[in-house]
Amino acid sequence: SLAPTALPRREREILVLVEAGHTSAEIADRLGLSPRSVDSALERTRRRLGAKTRLHAAMLGRGSSTDLPRAQRGGADVMPPAHVEIDDDLRALITRLCDGATVAVAASDTGMSRRTASRRLAQLRGLVGAASTAGAVVLAARYIEATTHAA
Repeated sequence: SLAPTALPRREREILVLVEAGHTSAEIADRLGLSPRSVDSALERTRRRLGAKTRLHAAMLGRGSSTDLPRAQRGGADVMPPAHVEIDDDLRALITRLCDGATVAVAASDTGMSRRTASRRLAQLRGLVGAASTAGAVVLAARYIEATTHAA
């Protein structure tokens, strides 16, 4: 697999916007591309990084944007609001998703039904104001990381 910093600039831009919580349509609009071009670039990037999912690629690509202007990096350092409660079950689900599991596999691994996992992720997306599940999970993972290191 390729180091994230070795990705072509456009693929890093797209990956950073996925990490910031943008949908393919939003990324396409922002970069003047078609959603299909964004999805194709994400698929190439996923394969190059050896990532299992779009979210996994975003997590593997963290930090690959240091040479991109701040405006292109999006809202990558936003944390979930303090009122967002991340219990142990949701934390385990987020961790598995960040490790590359699909929602179905992550749900099974954490003892949730897929329906429950999807419902919890939709609630999380609404609470943190993310446009995509990937964005909500990345924000929550950052929040978990920050609160774990602060403790």
